[in-house]
Amino acid sequence: MSEFPAETFAYIGSGIRPADLGREEEVRRRRAASRVSAFRPRPRPPAAQRPRPGGVRLTLVPQFPRPRPAIVNPWPEREPPDSSAPPASSVPEGGGSAPAEPTTPAEPAGSEYVRWVQSSLNQILGLRLPIDGRMSAETRSAVREFQQRQRLPADGIVGPDTERALLAARRRPAPARAGARRAELEMLEAGYGLGELEAEIDRRSREYGRWVQSSLNRILGLGLAVDGIVGPITRSAIRSFQQRQGLVIDGVVGPQTERALIAAGAPQPPGAGTAPPSPIPTPPVRPASVLAANMVQIATQEWERWGRGRMQEAEPRAQPVLKEYWETGVGLPYPGPARAWSAAFISWVARRAGAGSSFRYASAHTTYVAAAKRNRLANNGNPFQAYRVGEIRPQVGDIVCAERKGPDGRWSGVTYDNVDDGQFRASHCDIVVGVGRNHLTVIGGNVSDSVKDKTIPIDANGLIRHRRVFAVIRVGAPAAPARPVTPGAVDVRAMTHEQFIDFVGQHARRAMAQTGVPASVTVAQAIVESGWGKATIGTARNLFGIKGRGPAGSAQAPTKEFIKGKWITVNANFAAYDSFEQSIHEHAQFFVRNRRYAEALRHTGEPDRFAREIHKAGYATAPNYADVLISLMRRYNLYRFDR
Repeated sequence: MSEFPAETFAYIGSGIRPADLGREEEVRRRRAASRVSAFRPRPRPPAAQRPRPGGVRLTLVPQFPRPRPAIVNPWPEREPPDSSAPPASSVPEGGGSAPAEPTTPAEPAGSEYVRWVQSSLNQILGLRLPIDGRMSAETRSAVREFQQRQRLPADGIVGPDTERALLAARRRPAPARAGARRAELEMLEAGYGLGELEAEIDRRSREYGRWVQSSLNRILGLGLAVDGIVGPITRSAIRSFQQRQGLVIDGVVGPQTERALIAAGAPQPPGAGTAPPSPIPTPPVRPASVLAANMVQIATQEWERWGRGRMQEAEPRAQPVLKEYWETGVGLPYPGPARAWSAAFISWVARRAGAGSSFRYASAHTTYVAAAKRNRLANNGNPFQAYRVGEIRPQVGDIVCAERKGPDGRWSGVTYDNVDDGQFRASHCDIVVGVGRNHLTVIGGNVSDSVKDKTIPIDANGLIRHRRVFAVIRVGAPAAPARPVTPGAVDVRAMTHEQFIDFVGQHARRAMAQTGVPASVTVAQAIVESGWGKATIGTARNLFGIKGRGPAGSAQAPTKEFIKGKWITVNANFAAYDSFEQSIHEHAQFFVRNRRYAEALRHTGEPDRFAREIHKAGYATAPNYADVLISLMRRYNLYRFDR
């Protein structure tokens, strides 16, 4: 029997708290011994202690386990008996008792119903769960992942609603070419992409447990014992990581948590496979200086090859082209035209352009965008580096990436901040082939079922102003940050909420590096004080309602204050700044310069505590000011800017 994770799951909630990491093995043995001892008969007492004739006789009853009632399937089969329906209970309904065996219990044989659940999850999610009929923590984690996708309560229990969803998902036909298919759902978890990683991984092995512990030590800076025994302390660390990543907090390393660990810098887990090599020889690696030009040339040639968007993917003449995109670009078998292929197109272009090992070839855009983001943060010289849309002006050869709708018809919610959290979110990327006065011209694959060009608007500074675009991948030399044409040219009033958060967040991070002031608190204060950038004290560019005199002087404006239990309106002088960026950096320095915030600065590692301390020190008079800030930080996960 594997030592990970079946036995160790029993520790959760048991109240056992080992004094140190090295005792987890001892705890596991004691726990197992206590379970076995319950099934052993009580030893017969010595003759001297037995009742004498004529005295009271005590009948010693062996402590065998009590008979358990037969298991009755609480959700009897409601579907025609076929291979996709859950099996009926193997025990007749109506109760009754099964005789107990007076021996040390063997490992249960498993439930036929759980086998059906595991088989269904493997089919739907593309996993490799063992079909053993045991509702292990790994199976329960997969149930939660399925429930999360179906927008059901993620409790890990297969109740009536989850069962119906499993049945519907198993019997759902392949999506039609027109309609839902055009939302271009990337093929990350349908048997390819994810299958590359899942094929040979055994999450129950001791080796996998050691990988989890060493990864958590590297990412969280912990000192877990790397012994492969996932006990309560290791599970606590897993929950801490899951909380930081915005995942379901269950203490189980399932597929989502595993991908998040890898995205955060962990190596590939033991047994992880890789995509088979491309069957077609690829061109030699090109210098970074010519990569962008090559990609533009190849993308334009493909646009011409597809008749400038007239040839459709369903046509017979398109099949060998699509096959080449998959096999050469991603290194995977061609799955047919029913699968989204825009990421395969980008991968093919990058490979043919000579990107070599610099590009993360994948069937999902978010995979290579996340890799490009890590390149940029590591400053490792890789020619593919991802930036926020407000950081650089796109140029010819860059890759522009946007959010798309998911299978439920809703926008996926992918952003620059969450693209590397290991979760799949639908997106689409195009290659910039031209930069005009007020727009970009881009070419992409799987656009209206072809290779087509389109335009994306830009502002006077050359920055993208499309609200669905979340990242720009610079191809070639690392980018220099874009500078406004004139001081204060950024107009926060025209930003969406997500753009406003990104804009303030990136500058708050830089200010945090200098002062320690939590970036999450800075963003929340900017939202509250400026009403999402709509009220910045006229032309003062004051995002935080700071009073007094600033680098650009001051501006007088009416404001409401909570004084002696009621709100009153007063006129006050507010600091003025040359730009919103300056306002953000001066806001952090404001706390450093004022001694009354000394207590808050002792808690820069605790954003919630910091918010309460600046409120106590008098930053704002509203009685619920700190609560409002904390609510915003949690609602929009602003804590991500603190990492």
